Amino acid sequence: MGRPKARPILRASESAQLRSVLLDQFDPHIAAQLIEFGKFIASLDEDVLVFMARKSLCLYDILLAIGIPPSERTIISDRALDLNIEALKGKRVALIDDTLIVGTTIAKAKELLSAIQGTTVTVHVFCTDATWQVDSIVKPDTVFLRTDDRTVMNFCAALVRAMSLLPRPYLVDFPLTVPFRIRSGDLQCLLSSTSWQCHHLSSPLQMTHGAETYTVIPVPETFVQYFSSTNKELRKCVEIVKIRLFGRWHEDVLWLRAVPIVTLLPLADSTINALITALLDKLANLGPDSIHLRQSLTKPPAQQRFIQFLLGIALGKAFFADLQSSIGSKLQLTFDEDDTDRHYGPWLHNSLADCTEYAEELLRLDGFNENIRVAPVPQIGRAHV
Repeated sequence: MGRPKARPILRASESAQLRSVLLDQFDPHIAAQLIEFGKFIASLDEDVLVFMARKSLCLYDILLAIGIPPSERTIISDRALDLNIEALKGKRVALIDDTLIVGTTIAKAKELLSAIQGTTVTVHVFCTDATWQVDSIVKPDTVFLRTDDRTVMNFCAALVRAMSLLPRPYLVDFPLTVPFRIRSGDLQCLLSSTSWQCHHLSSPLQMTHGAETYTVIPVPETFVQYFSSTNKELRKCVEIVKIRLFGRWHEDVLWLRAVPIVTLLPLADSTINALITALLDKLANLGPDSIHLRQSLTKPPAQQRFIQFLLGIALGKAFFADLQSSIGSKLQLTFDEDDTDRHYGPWLHNSLADCTEYAEELLRLDGFNENIRVAPVPQIGRAHV
């Protein structure tokens, strides 16, 4: 679903080299089991595959990069479970995780889904920690590797290394662009920009294998300009603003993906509800149907994540407008709608596409003048004796 994506065209030798580099991060017996796990995921015939936490979906993308065929089923992350999930009524759902320690998180997801009328749930994990995993909490239907704590930790560290080499953003709560290309000469325009501070964060391992990671932060003047049309009450709650860039070199071209990140201070539930109501009323006034979003965004964590998603979209558009202006050529920039579908559910695809188009106008929140309340942070101190 979504528009065609620009992708780097890898020669067979480059694809084989990337596959080798990724698999080399794991112990050989783990790598062999991972390939079988990928084939197993592709063979699952449940209607919906739910990948738990962030790492399991990252692992799935690594499996695709090494040549495992993609599943033809609906793919979502557990972030979608924070929404109204009536769309899963009567579906066969598979919960998939890379590691299972005790099992409390996946058990809660299974309980939530099993409560939906007509929904059946199975659980499949790559490896479990035999020391801590408790069958009475959740008993997986499939386990590829039962092992000890040390092996599980080594596997997790290897997975993080492989993610850094793909490179695959670990962040899932913010917009993600499709890959776009920038030549080495144009990259210098970004690195020397006076509007954005660019920090090269690539590790020695990444640089050895042609992978790059950058963090780009707006200078104060750019920060003010970016937020000039955003509702002033909402501006007061902004905590972090930055762009993360992840890419790989192919000859003299760097193929990048961008994650524009805007986080807010924790907001009081009443404030979040008021903001969501104002945003969706504005969306309805612009024409698109907001009913599905109103029905889905009922829990405060999902509501705040959605507001941050809109802020990230607007930040991404501003950043790329500046980048195109500085290099003097047009970049093929689009946001990855398939990735958005993973975290909000494909049943909200059209609604999220509308929000992406109108993000800047929505964030003006015309007429919203309520005082935004920040949620109190628990004070942790020494107990009185």
